[in-house]
Amino acid sequence: MLQLSIVDFKYIIRSWLFHVMLLFGILALVFALSRVTNRGDLTFLPLTRIMLSIPMFFFSTVIMLLTFLYSGMLVHRAQMAKANQLIDATGTSNWVLLGSKILALLGGSVVLLCVLMMCGIGLQLYHGYYHLEIGHITYIICSSSPFPR
Repeated sequence: MLQLSIVDFKYIIRSWLFHVMLLFGILALVFALSRVTNRGDLTFLPLTRIMLSIPMFFFSTVIMLLTFLYSGMLVHRAQMAKANQLIDATGTSNWVLLGSKILALLGGSVVLLCVLMMCGIGLQLYHGYYHLEIGHITYIICSSSPFPR
């Protein structure tokens, strides 16, 4: 199952649509954070809570869109390649195939959350704020789900 999930994960990461949505998410993140830290004559310090509260809305939308899109693409990948009857004839259980797709989607979400963390840290360093709270950042990112509860 792990080898199948690595193959599906590489399929997600190497896709041009993933790269386009990742670029869109990064640009939205940078734009939102530049507007938050500079409000007219007053400049706010890029605190960790500001770096995480505002962009999580934009980036969680990107994560949800990519998760829904790639879940459908991974499920119907065998049909698009016209290999679904061959895969159905194998001795592999259905839960192994489905589990590999779920692991690949989780891996894609982890990559996107790591990009969010690196962009936040990069923008903090760019604005001259060197009091990084990496433990706080990882806790907030890992505990917040992009899906509504």
